[in-house]
This record gives sequence, structure tokens and C-alpha cells, in this order.
Amino acid sequence: IRTLLSSVLSLVPALSFDDQELKIYQQQTLQWLNQLAFKRMGGIVAYAPGLGKTKVAIENIRQVQKENNQPILVVVPNNLIPQ
Repeated sequence: IRTLLSSVLSLVPALSFDDQELKIYQQQTLQWLNQLAFKRMGGIVAYAPGLGKTKVAIENIRQVQKENNQPILVVVPNNLIPQ
């Protein structure tokens, strides 16, 4: 599992986005997730498919890792992990 998480998290810095690339609702979601992370809480983003939840989640992970170096559990299907 440790190797799997290292593989996923190694992709995060390469996939960061500028706030200007995020739509307003994505920026608001990112702010909410960052506030939860600051309080050492988690949240679930569950709006309609195709609205950029993955993009927001990746940016949130990148920011939390950069600021706090907190451990983050990322659960993804096996087919998303580079072999």
C-alpha cells in the first residue's frame, strides 16, 4: 500500500492548477476543502459528473501537502495507477 500511495502522490505536484484555471464553483469548493483540512477534517465533494471534482481534489491535496505535510489517503481504482 505504501508503494501505491507514493506512486499516486508523486503525480500530484505535476498536476497542479492555477486558481484562474478553476471555475468559480471549483474555487469555492477548493476553499471549503482547504478550510476543512486546516481544521484537520475531511469532506466529500459529490456534485454532477464532469464538473471538475478531480481537478479540485488534486489541487487540494497539493496545497495541503505543501503547507502542512499532512498524510493524505487517496483511494483510486487500480487502472489509474501507472504500471
